[in-house]
Amino acid sequence: MPLQTQIVLLKIPQLQREILQDRLSAEPDFRVVGTAEELNLSAAVTETEADFVIVGAGRLGPGEVAALHETHPAVKVLAVSANGRQGLLYELRPYRVLMGDLTSDAVVDAIRALRRSARAASLDAPQDNATNGDGR
Repeated sequence: MPLQTQIVLLKIPQLQREILQDRLSAEPDFRVVGTAEELNLSAAVTETEADFVIVGAGRLGPGEVAALHETHPAVKVLAVSANGRQGLLYELRPYRVLMGDLTSDAVVDAIRALRRSARAASLDAPQDNATNGDGR
């Protein structure tokens, strides 16, 4: 089984949440680990150990993404518009990218691309298994 990306859906209207949950759950490498209407990002990620948060764009509290990235810097946040057609991607420090027209396939593709880049970055990171030069 492929490594699953853990996703939590927060502060999204019920119909939109159900559509996203159905679409994401259909992917073998994604797992929706929680949904909540009022939980803040940091609490939700701590409770669910999510790698990725999808949240209603107009429902983010001031500084909420920055607070999340202080404690969970690798977690990505995708804020989706109320109509579900546009989104903003927040990454470390927080960094955001305008995603333009947003379809459910675009959400799936964005999560996969981010997961691949995160794996590649961890493979490129220096390993903490240095030796003294003689193989020990």
